[in-house]
Amino acid sequence: MGLARKERRRKLRGDKDMHHATAKHDHYHAVVDTQWRGVENDVFAEPGRCIKTAVRAFEVVRHPVAQSSQPMPVEIAAQYGDLVELAQLASPAAIARLEMLSNRHPGTAVLSNLLAAAYSRRGRMREALVVCEKAYQESPDYLFARIQYAQLCLLANKPEAVPGIFDHHFDLKLLYPHRTQYHVSEFAAYGAVVGEYYLQVGDRSAASNMLNTLIHVAPEHELTSRLQSLMGEGE
Repeated sequence: MGLARKERRRKLRGDKDMHHATAKHDHYHAVVDTQWRGVENDVFAEPGRCIKTAVRAFEVVRHPVAQSSQPMPVEIAAQYGDLVELAQLASPAAIARLEMLSNRHPGTAVLSNLLAAAYSRRGRMREALVVCEKAYQESPDYLFARIQYAQLCLLANKPEAVPGIFDHHFDLKLLYPHRTQYHVSEFAAYGAVVGEYYLQVGDRSAASNMLNTLIHVAPEHELTSRLQSLMGEGE
């Protein structure tokens, strides 16, 4: 990382006693890293690995995929990497910039995702939920809008809302029949939220099956580890 970027990160951190998200909140801002512009969705897996579904196989890969792209204004696309860093830092200055850009470009799904992630990391969960719900209403077919909204519904102990968010399909091939690939970050985020949903409704067997799939496809992903921890199977 260059000196200029390091200095920018230092300034954006703001106060030194910034809130650090608890383990319960981690999965809400973890999806900040899962946006892929101009590429197709791929499920988490090594190149060439496939996941079988009730309909047909789809591939989980680690390279960017075009199907996962969302329309972005030129201004946002040009600085997307920096905006991801802002959402991760979640300092007051970083959040203020994301808020400014969101107001300048209303209805931009990736900005809503980043802003909600920053709010969550900062512990501002009520605001995160408002942004997530609005983003889902504006872009209901966007996978990460679904995931992030479902995550926050679970945090609010409202698991009954989750099936409807995914059109009552807990199978990516049924949810997106046109897609043949997913990025590992997409699959891990999706699998983790579905696994936690099963836990909240008391279906531990289904949660265990989802965890086993995540361990097979994305063993080192933080969301796989989080679901393991929730199920009492962590290290």
